[in-house]
Order: sequence, then structure tokens, then C-alpha cells
Amino acid sequence: MIQMSVQALKARSWVILAIFLAGALVGFLGEGGSLESASTVTRSDMLNEWARVLRILKPLLNIEAIEALRMPPYVDIAPERDDMAVAVLGAGLMQGFADGRFLPERQISRGEGLLGAGRLEEFLRSSLRQRTIRRDRRPTFADVPDGHWLLDSLGRLSGIGAMSAFSSERLLPDRFLTGAELRSIGNDIIQYFGQDVAIIESTQQGLSITLKPAIGELSLRDLRYCWAGGIWHMMPDSLIIPWEERKAGGRLHIAAAEWMVAPADVIPAKDQSWFLAIRRNPVAAIQGRRICDPASAPVFTYTTASGSETAHDRLEAHLDALYAKMRRNAPETAALRDAPTGIASEPFGPPGQAQAAPQKTIQEDIYKENISKSADGMLPVLGCVLDSLSRRPIGGATILVGNRDYTSEKDGTFRFSAPKDSLAEVTAYAEGYEALTLKHRAGFRETPLIIQLRPVQVVFEGVVVDLESSQQISGARVKIDGKSVVSGSDGGFRIPRVAATYHQLSCSAPGYMDTVEIAYADVSGKPYEIRLKPLISGVTSSDDALPQDEPYPEFPVDIQNTQAANGSE
Repeated sequence: MIQMSVQALKARSWVILAIFLAGALVGFLGEGGSLESASTVTRSDMLNEWARVLRILKPLLNIEAIEALRMPPYVDIAPERDDMAVAVLGAGLMQGFADGRFLPERQISRGEGLLGAGRLEEFLRSSLRQRTIRRDRRPTFADVPDGHWLLDSLGRLSGIGAMSAFSSERLLPDRFLTGAELRSIGNDIIQYFGQDVAIIESTQQGLSITLKPAIGELSLRDLRYCWAGGIWHMMPDSLIIPWEERKAGGRLHIAAAEWMVAPADVIPAKDQSWFLAIRRNPVAAIQGRRICDPASAPVFTYTTASGSETAHDRLEAHLDALYAKMRRNAPETAALRDAPTGIASEPFGPPGQAQAAPQKTIQEDIYKENISKSADGMLPVLGCVLDSLSRRPIGGATILVGNRDYTSEKDGTFRFSAPKDSLAEVTAYAEGYEALTLKHRAGFRETPLIIQLRPVQVVFEGVVVDLESSQQISGARVKIDGKSVVSGSDGGFRIPRVAATYHQLSCSAPGYMDTVEIAYADVSGKPYEIRLKPLISGVTSSDDALPQDEPYPEFPVDIQNTQAANGSE
């Protein structure tokens, strides 16, 4: 129930964000372009622009506080019908004069406009439902010295990227503000507060990354970066990309499991900042939250219309028996042979060994038995277990039907018999997959019973160290299932979306012998350690000699997990 509430809250956030973006688009396109062409603007123009900004950002604001604001008694303007214009005046974002006049037709200078924009930024920050941290950046204008009356407003606006319309040399605050400059300030404020933004700042250490969400949170799961479409690297915990990797800068790609940033050209120049819009991937976000969390959920899930607890207990007992049979040094007990679940008494071993033939014989005998009973009203049922993502057959899967169990062949097929028109509860489970329980009526359809199991995917992470000194090795290339990453400065690596089973892992690094080993991706998230042996000859290999692995995919593919059964009821 708690998980359903969280998902409902997330879904509501997505709906709010979609409605807001649609409204923002209307706000950008629905108003005339006469303001942009104006050589000068009036106080009335600025009032309307600030009201436009509040109107577009209204879904993100604490509207109760805004509605409580009242119109000041100015003698030269009529009471505003626009509630957002009333909010601008009531909050003091624009102020009148001592004689009670507002002077709506008076032209405004750059300094007056930027001062009002700073007040607007402060008001928005305090009115947001989801508060954001204030970010100030020291302006670099030659004509704005320390102690200037505009310094605070310029710091606020520079921190959110709202100074794009002005040159970085001289501000000229006494010059009249143009319509294009006023609209640019308003649009920059909307884009910063109204969308998810990745802020990239050039520092002495490297590129500092700051994430500013508009609604909800931005998941840091699988946060990575690459230069010019090359090998993907996991983002350091400090969120600072060192310049040593790319001293001249270049085209930077940043992505995570649930969102990505459009590529941008960055340079190692002092006090440079880039404000980039983040594009979320709702499909990946939903799938990521469905991944089994070992800290709060069992390794597998199951759903039944009735008797879920009984099916769960039976499945657990059956799995315990299978694991006991896998231990070669454990003698088989009479209780195991006589278990009511119908477990076959033959030894259970890895695929490809001599035990595979007896299993096939057992299945054929069962199928012949079902055929012989078909005259007495028993119908043979043919089924197949598939991977829901790759559609490949799953051999060795366990299928529980009532109080009997069966094992799928290498091609994923299994057979059992059931009385005609009977409703049977079928539970399927395989190593590295989530269990699935469904209802099947014998004879309902002539097509085979197709069961699609969803693989349990985990984050495979670990560290690469020197075999002799146990020192961490940076820059080592780790490859598993066609996914390739490079270890960080601490030797750590992290590969997301790996099936919770055994995999062939390869690792190579300059100055070390390549290694290929079998690794198990544990659901518990236990780190995996790779120990590389130094080259005895002392001849170091170069990056050019390493195998050209395929880079990590730029963004997760859209996975449709149906877990449906063809012919089930």
C-alpha cells in the first residue's frame, strides 16, 4: 500500500509537470511579440512581464500566499483585474512614488529593470512549493564595483542564468531597458524555475555539476558522463569532472537512468557557466522503481487471486529443496525423496552434465502419462517459459502446478496434465527472475501456455585493485554483458541493469594482465573485487592495444514488461 501511494504521488508529479510545460508553452507563444521589438519599455510593460512570469509558474507556487496579496491604492492606475499583476504590486516587486502615483508610462532604465528582476527572483524562491537553494555568482561588469546598489540583484540573476541578454564587459545601468532585454530576463527566470536544470560551472578543479529539479527529485541512479560520444564514465561522488580527462574541454554528455541532458560544448574558462535543460524519461523512472530492493522486499514477488501465502510457502520450500540438491556433499534424505511437492529424486547439476538426459526422460514419461489419461478427461498442457525482455527460452525453470512441480527443458518447454475445464494455479520461477503466478483453465485455448518471467536486474559495482599491493587501479576497463565502463580514481566501477545471475566478466588496464572470470551479480548489492596481476616484464600496454568495446548505451531502452501469459485466464 505504501509503494502504491508513492507511485501515485510520482504519477501526480508527472501530471503536474506535463500540465505546467503545456501552460509554459502557451505562455511563451500565446503573447504578442511587440515587446521584443520595442526600443524602450515602460513601467506598465515591466508589470505585465512580471505578471506573465508568475502566471506561467503558478502551478509551482504557493498560491494561497499569492491570493492573500492586495492591490496598493495607486491614484493613477485602475484596480488590476489580473490577479498576478495584483501580486506583483502587492508583494512590492514594483513600487510607486511618495505622492501615491505609479507612473505606468514612465520609461525604465536597465538598473531599475534588473533591480525589479532581483526582487522577482527573491519572491519566487520564497513562494515555491519546493524550495531551492539560492545561488549567487559575482558579476564581472567593469562598471559595477563592490558596494554598488545593484550588486545583490545581479548576483541573484547571474546565479540562475538570467543575464544572457547583457554583455559581460559593461552593464551601463543608466541606459534604457529594451523590450528584448526585458523579455529575455523573464524567459530566463521561467526556464530556470519552471524546468529541471543541470548547471555546469567551470572551476579550477574541473566541471562542477549541480542539479536543480522543478518538481520532485532527480534520481542519481546510474549518473554518468562521456566526452564526444566516447566511453561512458561513472560520475564522481563530488559531482566534479576533472579537467585532466579533457584539458581542452569539448562536447560533454551527461545522463542518468531516468533522465538525460542535451550535449553541450564546454571549455575550461574561468567563471563560465552553462544552464542545460534536463529531459526526463518517465518509462525508465517507473521501471527503476519496480526493481526489487533487497533492503525492503524479497528477492522475488508473486501475485495470486487467492491463497497467496500458501503459494509463497510452497515455493520457498521447493527452492530450499533445490538448493539442498545442488550441494554435492549433502546426501539426499528420505524426507526430500518423499516430499509431497513431487520433486524428482535425480541429482540436480549444472546444464550440460550427464544429469540432463534423465530429466528429459522424466518429462517425456510425464507427457506420455498425460496422453494416456486424456481418454479419462485429463488434458495435456504444453507451456513455454520465456525471458520477458529478450524473449529467449529459459531452461531449468521450476513450474509449480497445484502440489506438483515440473522443470522446463532447454528450449523452455514444459508439460503437465489437468482435468478438462479445471482452473489450475501455475507458479513459475527461475534463477535470476521474479516469480510469476497465474490462473490457467485446461482446454480454454488450444495455443501453448506462454509464461514470461521478468529478470531481476541489479547494479553491479565493485573495485579494481592490484593483486600484489591491493592498491586501487584507475582507468581499468570492465566489461560485462556488452556494457563497458572505466574505473574511477578510487578504482570503483558501477554497471546498472545487470541480471542477478552469473556473467562472464573481463577487465584490462595498462600495465596489467587481462583477466576473464565468472562473476555473480548479487541481489544484495555486495561489491565485487577484481584483482589484476602486474606484467612481470614491465612492458606496459597502451589504450590502443585494449579491445575496442562498445560504449555504454547513451540512454536506457524503452522496455515493455508485460509478464502476460498467452492462454491464461
